[in-house]
Amino acid sequence: MLDFLKVFKREGPKGIGYVKDYITGKPVKASKDEMRRQFVERRLVNDFRYPKELLGVDVDVGVGGKRLGSVDIAIFKTSDIKDVVNNVFAFVLVKSGDLEKLKKFMLSSSAEYGLLYSRENFVVLKKLPDNTFEEVCVFPTYGEDLKRLGGLSKSSLRPTSELGTQIDDLYRYVADAEGLSGSRLLDEFLKLLMLKLGDEVVGGDESLAWISDEEFSELIRGVESSSFKSRVDLLINSVKGKLLVEPEAKLGVRSRTVAEFFRRLHNTSLLRCNDVSKYESLRTVAREHLSVGRGEMLTPHPLADLMVRMLNPSDEDLIVDPACGSGRLVSWSIKHVRSRYDLGLEDLSNFVKNNMLCVDVNPDAVKLAKAYIALYAGSPGSTLVADSLTSFDVLRDVGQRALIPEHLIPSPGRFDVVLTHPPFNIKGKVSNPHILDQYELGYKWNYDRKSSRWVKTSDIVKEQLVEVLFIERCFQMLKMYGRMAIVLSEEILALGALAYVRQWLVENARILATVSLPPQTFIPYGVKAKAFLLIIQKVPKEELEKLRASEYNVYVANLERLGYDAFGIPIYKRGSGGEVVTDELGNPVLDNDVQLIVDKFDEFKRNEGIGF
Repeated sequence: MLDFLKVFKREGPKGIGYVKDYITGKPVKASKDEMRRQFVERRLVNDFRYPKELLGVDVDVGVGGKRLGSVDIAIFKTSDIKDVVNNVFAFVLVKSGDLEKLKKFMLSSSAEYGLLYSRENFVVLKKLPDNTFEEVCVFPTYGEDLKRLGGLSKSSLRPTSELGTQIDDLYRYVADAEGLSGSRLLDEFLKLLMLKLGDEVVGGDESLAWISDEEFSELIRGVESSSFKSRVDLLINSVKGKLLVEPEAKLGVRSRTVAEFFRRLHNTSLLRCNDVSKYESLRTVAREHLSVGRGEMLTPHPLADLMVRMLNPSDEDLIVDPACGSGRLVSWSIKHVRSRYDLGLEDLSNFVKNNMLCVDVNPDAVKLAKAYIALYAGSPGSTLVADSLTSFDVLRDVGQRALIPEHLIPSPGRFDVVLTHPPFNIKGKVSNPHILDQYELGYKWNYDRKSSRWVKTSDIVKEQLVEVLFIERCFQMLKMYGRMAIVLSEEILALGALAYVRQWLVENARILATVSLPPQTFIPYGVKAKAFLLIIQKVPKEELEKLRASEYNVYVANLERLGYDAFGIPIYKRGSGGEVVTDELGNPVLDNDVQLIVDKFDEFKRNEGIGF
């Protein structure tokens, strides 16, 4: 029997306590407040387009020789004179301070704008000629003459470099402003997100997801803005039934909350954001609605990239994730197919509706999966709230009631590609005999010393690991010559009591590849778990017997460089001069082994005559 344990090589995670300041390049302690300032610095440069040479960090502010304090970031009018009294355009407070402190700094200088951008606040102040202040809707981009908005075109929208943190901020804002939590919070937040995305997808070039200074001023004063409400109602009607998680539901939040959502994403295109930022955008939100205790965890982007590229799905394949969680694996598959075939938005939307299925027992996870898919494809695709381990008859009934296309309802031998990361939970077990009897691995196996094999008995076990049953259920769903990528805990390979599971795998599937994962893989996602990636293919029994008799080859690899550390901080590739390497779009490239492993696996497939 194939010895899976030979493939592993382990190293401990390495921690760091400092990061380079984005503006100055100097090392600074990586506290939560400092990391937030780094986020704001990157936004000012990449989203608001201020040249780095105009920005100062930890700048002292004073008047008449008296020091008033320091600002986290100062934006100067010109780069030649860093004069905080006469040559400053704006002050930004991130780590500390409040509006009164910001006003005091602005009054002592030539600053025209002030921005309080803390975890709790996003306040833009404009200093008027009489030294009074007006709270305005948006902060100006570099060189922009901020006039009162009278409209916004979709063609003017731009991708943001920091989508994840912006989404996190908005999620906290909706929770605090509306006093919501749990599923109700998730529902309202995703409605707002889908409204913003739907504004880009539906209709012509005129945007509806914006707010003017006059409308914002009315809402701040507690006055309902009729023009803003009419625009929001029009947007809801245009998106209803297409992108909203619950098409018939109305918004359950105040206009002020909707306005905050739109103004913080002013000029931002969600659809045009790069694929990695989309992938990470709902990470914090998802963690609140997935249960680590149930073994639910997010799949890191580099691992998803590896899984999808190793399976190389086509635009004709039927793809399923029967334990989809927030749907990140299926979303990355959409990216892969879109890039491989250069699909436009309409073709991509048809592909996700007709070729992809996300299934999960957690209703909140499925709502997130719809949102993730929509970020990549402009439509929510086919999703199903169901226990994938139940009988196929039950799954058929549930799928038909949910109006899932008949050819996507989970059935034996249905899918070309299975991509999944089932729950990691050595304590999570299935004890329902009506479920267990659907599986060979739901029965007791005894070891026969004469034949040196495990033999299945006719007795159902009292309980079985969820992870083990998912292996067999995924295999059942595969078409002949279909392929599967599944993330499993190392216990599946290491525990002596589970040797019969390994034997079942070898005797039923062609093992194509095993990839051991580094220890820090899931630490930033809240779980310390040793794991591996298994790639298998369903082949006819006769063909498998010939392969086993010939002692066929298996691709084995260790993913040592993941592209981030145990704190989740990205590690980027660097050139010979120490500069960060970027891709053709200017995005920094993570320092990981994914490309190397994929290239070697492609070579392995060619040598072995494997045709996908």
